[in-house]
Amino acid sequence: MLAGRLPCGSPLAHPRDKESGQLAQVATFGPHDTVLDESRLKADREVAPMAGTQDLLVEKPRTSLSRWSSPAYGLVALTAFAAIVGVWLLMVRDDGRSPVRATADLFLTFTHLTTLLVGVVAVLIAVSSTWRWLTLSHLTVTAMAVVTSVVNMALLDPALAHDWWGVVDFAEHYLIPVALLTLWLAIGPRFTMSWSTVLAVTAVPMSWLAVVLVRGTATDEYPYDFLDVGENGWGSVSLMIVAILVFMLAVGAALVGVDRIRSHGKVTGTRA
Repeated sequence: MLAGRLPCGSPLAHPRDKESGQLAQVATFGPHDTVLDESRLKADREVAPMAGTQDLLVEKPRTSLSRWSSPAYGLVALTAFAAIVGVWLLMVRDDGRSPVRATADLFLTFTHLTTLLVGVVAVLIAVSSTWRWLTLSHLTVTAMAVVTSVVNMALLDPALAHDWWGVVDFAEHYLIPVALLTLWLAIGPRFTMSWSTVLAVTAVPMSWLAVVLVRGTATDEYPYDFLDVGENGWGSVSLMIVAILVFMLAVGAALVGVDRIRSHGKVTGTRA
């Protein structure tokens, strides 16, 4: 068996050989059969690590339960949107609100806003091929749903009416939060999130509070009695807001902590 060399312009020449001008070494078994050194080819397929890749997480497939993710989150979205439509119809029929006012009130009431955002995020998870960019959104709406349920039981009237209002109340305050939290624990989306992510969870609630308080100051209308500045004063309202935000931070921290524990070694995507 004879060993020969190929010129650097040959299609079988190694790319590095072309750059350096050196000749590629091949083993020749006959006048027409040449075999490149397999070790060289294997080395070519290996990609050198990029700077900073130690901070990235390796892309891996979804969990074994992922085949249920689309129908499960699709059902959550359907439930959330059905509840929103039901609330809107009840506000127009029973409360005599105009369609425009009923629509505005959906965004001014934290419970309805949470349900609407849950529906949107659930749809995106159901149809998305990757969950990486939905992690923070899902964490936010999950924390909002949990806080909504707890605040309803602690500060508002947890009793359910025996009518259609009772049905939508049950869906918004109990069914959707429990379903969302259960699906997150069983399916995801789950990535290793930094603790600073907890602060981002309060972005939507803080924005909602700002709008509600500014509007309430101008119109003397508040979606919840405990936010009524004219009735309770700024001191009492401020303490209530701080208590709710602290509780939301605690819920967010608990979710991030569970996420970091359960996603250890099973992570896809990058750090949130």
